[in-house]
Amino acid sequence: MFGLEVAQGLAFTALLVLAAAVALARPRLSPHRPRESVATEGGVPGWTEIAWLAAVSVLLVYTLLVLLVPHASYLGPWTIGFPGDEIVQAVGFTLWVGGALLAGWALRALGRYTTVKIQITETQPIVRSGPYRWIRHPMYSAILVLSIGTTLLFLSPIVAIDAIVLFALAEYRATMEERMFTHSPRLGVEYERLVAETGRFFPGRPRGGSRAHGTPVRKGR
Repeated sequence: MFGLEVAQGLAFTALLVLAAAVALARPRLSPHRPRESVATEGGVPGWTEIAWLAAVSVLLVYTLLVLLVPHASYLGPWTIGFPGDEIVQAVGFTLWVGGALLAGWALRALGRYTTVKIQITETQPIVRSGPYRWIRHPMYSAILVLSIGTTLLFLSPIVAIDAIVLFALAEYRATMEERMFTHSPRLGVEYERLVAETGRFFPGRPRGGSRAHGTPVRKGR
């Protein structure tokens, strides 16, 4: 298992890479444009937004704790060591960096339409640039890769549990989002084409058709 100084250095580097990736995408996130009205909302319970943000925060907070108080977070019962674990940790760090870069790329492509709330604004397009050329939900993909990377980097069962929660939430939210877009009068046909050409979280053709996402979501509240 990596020593304290190495773990702290990797935690610092990981957070720095993520901050840099988000900073590069920021000009696209906050343009000086009037706020658009929402045409369609996903009908997803509000608790899923809170749960998603909380689960993502666990990854960042745990990494920050390793950086600031490694004796309390990285050592002891919070870490499981085993023969060859340094190789696993190196893989975890690589995944973290990859997830951070993917997050920045996805944020830059989605731009001002980035939001935790599942909704469609009146002028929102189907984004096909950046990672959206191959993946329908690259932000979810990035967070899932980050969760695996954090688990392996710090050998933490706590983060492993959080990763499982993130996978479940991402699957649920992606399903609801795809259902909403598929049944949108303005974007439905184009989104069905997107579903046929891309993978949900990873590049590749989906297993089923876009109509498998269920019944239409009620518009408005």
